[in-house]
Amino acid sequence: VTKKYSKFMGVYRSYWISKNVCGMYWKATITVNGKAQELGSFPYTNEGEIEAAKKYNEYALKLRGEFANLNLL
Repeated sequence: VTKKYSKFMGVYRSYWISKNVCGMYWKATITVNGKAQELGSFPYTNEGEIEAAKKYNEYALKLRGEFANLNLL
């Protein structure tokens, strides 16, 4: 089953296309000074979605400390 949206903050479904072949992956991003910063790409699996959410949490803590909004994993 293909999910259109992640339940986690900062995690988005994305696509790649190469020679008429299409694939999907999870992308982790965080906003810094009004600009989205890509944190990494992860396999389009449940585990990949969780890893992307963990990466978001890691950077949110570094940037915002105790005021960070974190994903509940």
